[in-house]
Amino acid sequence: MGFTKLDERILQSSIMAEKAEVFKVWIALLASCGPDGVARISSIFLASACHLPQRTVDNAIEVLSSPDPRSRSLADEGRRIRRVDGGYFVVNYEKYRAFSPNEGNPNSPGALRVRRWREKHLHLERSIFGNVTGSPDVTPCNVTSVTSASASASSSASLEHKEGECEGENIESEFNQFWDAYPWKEGKQDALKAFTSLRRSGVKLEDIAAGVNGYLDYLKHEKIKNGFNRRPKLPATLLRNDRWKEYAGFKYQPPL
Repeated sequence: MGFTKLDERILQSSIMAEKAEVFKVWIALLASCGPDGVARISSIFLASACHLPQRTVDNAIEVLSSPDPRSRSLADEGRRIRRVDGGYFVVNYEKYRAFSPNEGNPNSPGALRVRRWREKHLHLERSIFGNVTGSPDVTPCNVTSVTSASASASSSASLEHKEGECEGENIESEFNQFWDAYPWKEGKQDALKAFTSLRRSGVKLEDIAAGVNGYLDYLKHEKIKNGFNRRPKLPATLLRNDRWKEYAGFKYQPPL
């Protein structure tokens, strides 16, 4: 699906001096752009979509492909499009896609949206894993210790059982925080088994955190920078076969 930002600066552009048919074809090209700035359409399609004669569309493409000495942009001598394999490349697509109309204004919709995402992302990191740096593999919990030197073998076995229960409760608590924040909630029991297996095999909580948070950043990167709203992996799928390790250290960088 194509998507291109359109703001009021187009009213100050030299495109406004072109014929209505040229402007109409230009808007159709912008609306057809993929995340790489290429509108993968033909002139025949444009003629049909714009309800214009083929010759009129071909002339409009010629105008848009030609240097424009009146253009404010120096890129490619003011050309707006270039013919490429599969369609037409919009020369300044990436520049305007990254542009924020209220750049520098901390209360602009774009700035507020970025701030909300950052706050939410920080909340996710804390709610899933808390402060995991340097944390023990399993958080200790209160278990009544046996201090008597004459404790029986059965008492020792009971203590080991309680410690095992305590470890299981901590792992389940960690998992529940992960589950509450993960964007796709399906297959909870399967995910719990995968999470428990990781923790009991000696994988540190901070390492899992790095992988999962990196994956959340990757999803954000795909949506914002590449225009692809990728469906998250099933929780168990991400946790198994070391898939989470692939994303450890990945950081989303908001467009400037």
